[in-house]
Amino acid sequence: MMLKNLRLPFLILLLFCFANWSCKKNDPISNFSFSAAYTYAPVKIKFQNLSSDATEYAWSFGDGNTSIDENPENEFTTGGQYTVTLVAKNSKKKSSLMSKEFVVLPTPRFCTVESILLEDRKNLNATKQYVSSKA
Repeated sequence: MMLKNLRLPFLILLLFCFANWSCKKNDPISNFSFSAAYTYAPVKIKFQNLSSDATEYAWSFGDGNTSIDENPENEFTTGGQYTVTLVAKNSKKKSSLMSKEFVVLPTPRFCTVESILLEDRKNLNATKQYVSSKA
């Protein structure tokens, strides 16, 4: 008799667990990768969306730019640390968020021979005279 009384609650619990498990199985999972972690500005970086069970995407690149493309590209014009965030949504408007940080190094300042020569003509003339007198 006691077993018969437990059948209905057990069946209800079993159905609830199955329904809950099957719904969660289709929740979106955000994930992405990108082409460079440390690079010099300015740089265009392509982002590859690796999300599953999603139909809509919202990107924030940490520099004020956003995109709704599935696999966007963004140009980072200045050096700094950026947090890129992807929100993936499914048709039921359930969403998942993933953020990743990376660094864009500042544009290096190169010193060319031409710029040295233009800035320091006096030393250049003195060097020319010294070299020609040794010859």
